[in-house]
Amino acid sequence: GIDYDLKDKHRLGLSYQEGQVKTAYEEYDRRAISFSSNYDSSNIRVANKLEYRVDTKSANDAEQFVSTNSVSYKLTDSFRIISSFDYLVSKDRRTDQTIQKDIELEIGFAYRPVKHNRFNWLGKYIYIENKDDTGRSIDRTYEKKHILMTEAAYKLNAKWTVGSKIGYKKDTYQYQASNNINITNEVLFYGLRAEYQIIKEWDLLIEYRGLHDLTSNDFRQGAVVGIYRSFGNNF
Repeated sequence: GIDYDLKDKHRLGLSYQEGQVKTAYEEYDRRAISFSSNYDSSNIRVANKLEYRVDTKSANDAEQFVSTNSVSYKLTDSFRIISSFDYLVSKDRRTDQTIQKDIELEIGFAYRPVKHNRFNWLGKYIYIENKDDTGRSIDRTYEKKHILMTEAAYKLNAKWTVGSKIGYKKDTYQYQASNNINITNEVLFYGLRAEYQIIKEWDLLIEYRGLHDLTSNDFRQGAVVGIYRSFGNNF
């Protein structure tokens, strides 16, 4: 492969690969060519990669198109947006049928006011879609997920920090063994926590958690109490 610096902040890349892939399911030969682009400045980072693969297998010859993309953008010193998008589609070159498709989209943000750094707020949305007709999974051939989560923390003083988090997930599965019946599950998770610094290296954590299954209307709750110690800045 080769890399070329188009500008000080922009790099392009081109590579070719040929080899053998071993997985838990099979072993096959692969040829791949990819093109990449990376841009990095003080406020924005963008990375893109496009790859074309040909996998020679005993059951089929798979032709794959893969794209991975990510963006990180600092709107202000206090607010940053991060996103990524990955896409894969695989076709059987012998039958021209789509045998696999994967999509994953992620959008998140981080907010920490520079002038009021006691407050932290994070949020993320994830979308996942997967279609698998490769025969690796006999029952489940399709799945789709929506995941939404957010978390906030506020440092009251030198000793106390309080926080909360909430998450939502919706899953849809299709089972071939059940005559392509779709099954959907929805769950809601939330938690409240408080942290107290006993002394410099020792902290006390108290957290309440609740899990609500919106599909079956089942509700579970519990609490976690923990004491932990810090060893330096990294452990």
